[in-house]
Amino acid sequence: MPELPPVAPGEVIDSTTFGNPVVERVVSRYVDETERDAKSPTPSVGEPCYVASSGQLQVWNGSAWVMGGGGTVTGDIEFGDPTVSIGRHSTGRGNLGSNGDIAWYWELVGGESRWIPRDRTGNFYDTYLAYDNNNGFMSLWIDGVRVALWTRTGVVMPNIYTTTTGSPADMNVASDGTLRRSTSSRRYKSNIQPAPELADYVLNPVTFRHDGDEKDFIGFIAEDVAAVDERAAIYDVDADGEPVVENYDLRAVVAVLAAKVNRLEAQLAAT
Repeated sequence: MPELPPVAPGEVIDSTTFGNPVVERVVSRYVDETERDAKSPTPSVGEPCYVASSGQLQVWNGSAWVMGGGGTVTGDIEFGDPTVSIGRHSTGRGNLGSNGDIAWYWELVGGESRWIPRDRTGNFYDTYLAYDNNNGFMSLWIDGVRVALWTRTGVVMPNIYTTTTGSPADMNVASDGTLRRSTSSRRYKSNIQPAPELADYVLNPVTFRHDGDEKDFIGFIAEDVAAVDERAAIYDVDADGEPVVENYDLRAVVAVLAAKVNRLEAQLAAT
């Protein structure tokens, strides 16, 4: 915390002048522990003070001085210390959001620990994070709706399934779980060459049952496609860092079929 110049006890200090994390608060007491514990004159609820010897900002909650940034505080929190426990209605870090200080309100609902932000006027925000103590997952709530869920097996976003479109798929998931937009525009490509030789490729469609599914599918085996042309395969790495075939590029399969159709059409036109 920045050093303050010598200030007489009781002198008003504008905390923003000294870069204090508590935004737009006026500290009316600049004291040491003895003066603080004397509580003279009697502080009002929510009144902040600056303890010179420890460099802490504290707030009077009606019965004791507690560490915090202002407003009503019933638990303990110290700025910059991520290990300290935060009690119910505790004040969080300042300088968050356009409204200055953000207070984090904690509540337990059906085994779910919810951290709900509110502004300095006491208004609650409709977006907050929650932790399910029973199942061990995090969730994001917006307008009273759970829009995202982080579980041990992945991320669940129910509104993605219910929001539909006629557009083609354009998303890719990298091996580290990163979501990326898949594109195929000319402006992202170079060294573009025609490939009529793709018509010579022989692909072997098969039926199969995917592990974990109870139905049969029609498609291709990624390793078979890679054997025809490794450029048509999608690779990952195994535990030893070696490349391993993970999938095939559906666009490559379409390109092979298109090349075959083009050759057939050319042959028909020549007869």
